[in-house]
Amino acid sequence: MTSAGFKLSGILLAAGISRRFGADKRLYPLQNGEAMAVSVARQLLNVCDEVIAVVRSEEDPVLPFLVRLGVLCVPCARASEGMGFSLATGVGFAASLGSDAVLLVLADMPYVELETYNALRNALCGKASIVVPSFNGKRGHPVGFSAVWFDELMRCTGDEGARSLLSTHDACVEHIPVCDSGIQQDIDHPDDFVRSSLT
Repeated sequence: MTSAGFKLSGILLAAGISRRFGADKRLYPLQNGEAMAVSVARQLLNVCDEVIAVVRSEEDPVLPFLVRLGVLCVPCARASEGMGFSLATGVGFAASLGSDAVLLVLADMPYVELETYNALRNALCGKASIVVPSFNGKRGHPVGFSAVWFDELMRCTGDEGARSLLSTHDACVEHIPVCDSGIQQDIDHPDDFVRSSLT
């Protein structure tokens, strides 16, 4: 996993409220019985030099499950104000650890394949600036950024996240084609699990 002289941090954005889901979807069990956020974190640990999970607070119910895996958990007091604050918190922590790049990963996207994560890591290790996976010509998640973008990412607020940065610096974005429909499958409602299993 580790490449000489290159440190990749996975940032698991796991501080959402799950309003549309009707329950805490981060703890919702997948078919293998593992909670969704835990499954995503486990996959990330196979690829990243460390995984940083941004959670709601030090009392967040998902925190002990992630800590047990060896994930570094960072609370974000302003998480309820939008994903941008969680993103900025996670990137700031990665920067303090001397990371060369980050992968921004949504805790409600459990179907991204390991090969996709590895392809993004390899591109960042090869000095790509911003990397985005694509399937059938359409962008997906996760998105990777080299350290040159950390300052801008740490200024993110509200619900915008990194979207405006991607739009502003489109010429710097390297699209990584993958055979992985999971990059476009987020879970907003329990029925999404059924639809994903049929694709």
